[in-house]
Amino acid sequence: MRVVVDTNVFVSALIRPGGKPGQIIQRLRDGSFTLLYSDALLN
Repeated sequence: MRVVVDTNVFVSALIRPGGKPGQIIQRLRDGSFTLLYSDALLN
């Protein structure tokens, strides 16, 4: 599955790693999803 994760999800995952956003990021790290992003997001 390919996903685009909003910046707010990353911030929320840092604040509450055990919450839903943290679970999403953990699944990304486990390889459950392929992260899609634009270059503008990284700049």
